[in-house]
Amino acid sequence: SDAGYLGKIPELPEGLAHFAKARWGWDINPAQVKIAPDVGVGVIEIARLVTKPGDKILINTPVYYNFYNWITELHCTLVDAPLKENNLRYELDFAAIEASYATGVKVHILCNPHNPTGDVWNEEDIIRLLEISKKHGILVFADEVHAEIIREAITFNSTSKYDFNSVITANALSKGFNV
Repeated sequence: SDAGYLGKIPELPEGLAHFAKARWGWDINPAQVKIAPDVGVGVIEIARLVTKPGDKILINTPVYYNFYNWITELHCTLVDAPLKENNLRYELDFAAIEASYATGVKVHILCNPHNPTGDVWNEEDIIRLLEISKKHGILVFADEVHAEIIREAITFNSTSKYDFNSVITANALSKGFNV
């Protein structure tokens, strides 16, 4: 698709399901796998289904700069619940996230593993975040393109591994496999 010719790749859904189960313990329904030219296009097109111009989208700064561009392209309002620094690591600020959700946020674009901090959200944090998002009816769009480039000693937990029905996860070969 780098040349602009994204077509059907019939073996991709089954291949991804097999890989995700073996690598991350994540059961994917191949029928739910969709292809986009890149994560940004995926975020924008999914967000267009659930937002209208002026709606609020949450991010957690510091974050990959294109998150700002995507929100601008959607003509939505950026809401920030900054990460908390704790002993040279960053953590999700659940009080700030929930307070932001309560203001009418429609979508939360989550970076997992986080870019640029490199932090990987643990299972407890992901479940807590998803419980809060479900309570407020928030769609979490998880950018997980860095899942394959974490240290071996760290366990990656995909947000879609947990059955909350309020998560869309994007992954790609581009970062983890350098294509």
